[in-house]
Amino acid sequence: MRIQAQKGLTPNVTLIYRRTDVEMPASHRERKFAIEEGVEFVYLAAQTKFIAGPDGHIKEIEIQRMELGEPDDSGRRRPVPIEGDVMQLGGSHSYFIAG
Repeated sequence: MRIQAQKGLTPNVTLIYRRTDVEMPASHRERKFAIEEGVEFVYLAAQTKFIAGPDGHIKEIEIQRMELGEPDDSGRRRPVPIEGDVMQLGGSHSYFIAG
């Protein structure tokens, strides 16, 4: 994002996380800096599908809304899909990050 801003571009980054910020392993400080740099966080959501435009590149990302269910083996409450609560988010790139 900093490189985009230095080049005069407007960064547009959305981070989709299936749990809430409380369950997120990133520190509060890291999230604070990301928000200050313009990152938008969408909690309790998971991407389910990438929708291509006519050129074959990503045009939209389908997002499934989640709610927290019973705790999993790690002790954190497991994200559970909310049936029928799906939305599309415009986008051109996607990066999968597992931690």
